[in-house]
Amino acid sequence: MTSTQSDSPRSTELQSVFDFTLLFRAVPLAASPTRLAFALAGVVATVLLGWVLDAAWPASSSAVTVQTGGAWVTEAGLYARQSGAQNVHRAVEAAVELGATKQTQGVFDTLLFELRGVEDQLIAGVLGLRPAQALAALHRVLDTAAWLIAMHPLFAILFGLGAAAIWGFVGLAIARGVALEMATGEGSGPRESLDFARSRFLDGLSICVVPAVLLLVIAIGLWLLGLIGAIPFVGDIAVGIAFPLAVFAGAIMAAIIVLGLAALPMAPYVIAVGDADAVDALSDSASFVWRRPVRTAVYCVFALVVGVVAFALVKWFIALALWCGGSALGATMNIGAPSLADAAAGAAPGKLDAIWRAPTPSGATPFFGSFDDASLAGASWLARGLFRVWLMLLWALLASFAVCLFYNSAGIAFLLLRRHVDRTDITEIAVEAPESGHESADASP
Repeated sequence: MTSTQSDSPRSTELQSVFDFTLLFRAVPLAASPTRLAFALAGVVATVLLGWVLDAAWPASSSAVTVQTGGAWVTEAGLYARQSGAQNVHRAVEAAVELGATKQTQGVFDTLLFELRGVEDQLIAGVLGLRPAQALAALHRVLDTAAWLIAMHPLFAILFGLGAAAIWGFVGLAIARGVALEMATGEGSGPRESLDFARSRFLDGLSICVVPAVLLLVIAIGLWLLGLIGAIPFVGDIAVGIAFPLAVFAGAIMAAIIVLGLAALPMAPYVIAVGDADAVDALSDSASFVWRRPVRTAVYCVFALVVGVVAFALVKWFIALALWCGGSALGATMNIGAPSLADAAAGAAPGKLDAIWRAPTPSGATPFFGSFDDASLAGASWLARGLFRVWLMLLWALLASFAVCLFYNSAGIAFLLLRRHVDRTDITEIAVEAPESGHESADASP
């Protein structure tokens, strides 16, 4: 025999069936310092963009939170329950009339709060083997997006364009490095990834913008049809006759959303592995999903489970590290007394506990610890501020790891789908970013 057992048709078939296990590689790929740095830059830029918009946004147009029964409910949470902007406004007014407390909250701050809730639900659902809870987390993502678009459309447009510009660039840089490492075993350097992302920036931006523009164009057509329907008598008959067109347009919008959610993360890799523009990237990735829907679903579910487990382990490791460091530091630092703004406030805890309390590894506290209610002054107040800054950067680094897991999983899924649909090996990518024309060099020997 000239072929080994691993080259037998049965072995090849088994490898094809279980090729989803290659998604495990998304975890070590996410530990790349270069890709983590790109993701961290993207996360920080996105957060700064959101905070700037919140600061510039008028209070009358900001989101609200309502405290009822001792619990705060965000505007996004109310939208998920009430299903409509007008219903949310009426629910808030009714709650205030009954004595509930209403506060203004930034739109982006509301988004961050909802994302933290999604994170907690996903971890609890996956680790607790409760698929319904994990699905509820994904449903919450859709509800939050619907709330943002329906109740704060201008904020959604501005934030969406800014985020598209940030991640259109960062996504291409990460995708290029992942594609090269999967093909050659060696990732691209920071300069090469940045040069590639810079040369294809407009395509990366268009990947995010084109689906949104298509949805907007169809929505405008339906809005015009709705205006006709508002005309007495004639409008009723016209819309009644044209209602199948509205259903058809809605089906197209639903298809764009469904295919977009599955195909959009893979679109940067179509550009990263060859000389494709944004339209080709979107159409090719959507074609792969359309032609292999079951396999795509398997890849998505497996990637979600692997990603959530890896994220939870890293989060627990950070909590353990903070507990170890905080406990050792507090053993001596708590001997001192903090500087209090009000000396008559009474006995205060030790200096470190007054500034910051370390988390517990059991998960009973937030993984980044907590801050005491003591009103600090002087150097103790400054130390608390520095602690907050470092912990925020730690949060951003954890979010960057999640971003890398997301992009890595999408890239591996794309390469596997491309192999099944186009019979193209994973190693076949354009090693050099093409400067002109459509010529490319394969990484395979």
